[in-house]
Amino acid sequence: MTARRINVLEEFKKEIEEKYKGTKVYPVKSDVSKPDEVRGLVKGLPQEVQNIDILLNNAYSLVYPSLIVVDWLKEWNMLETFQRTILGL
Repeated sequence: MTARRINVLEEFKKEIEEKYKGTKVYPVKSDVSKPDEVRGLVKGLPQEVQNIDILLNNAYSLVYPSLIVVDWLKEWNMLETFQRTILGL
């Protein structure tokens, strides 16, 4: 699991490992907007877990000043159209 704030990662690690016994979570402080940090991400993990099954990144961006005024249906339709026409999903 990766994010810029290690304290947030440690909280999630504890919650996940308590809920899913036997699960190992490796929190790594990293900023995915910095290519050098991304390149070194896997190399910084223990050898036995460098074959990653799931990688979580705690990243988001708030585009709108107020979430209340957003027409979410319109936004969803726009995203679906983008995915079909540009990404081919």
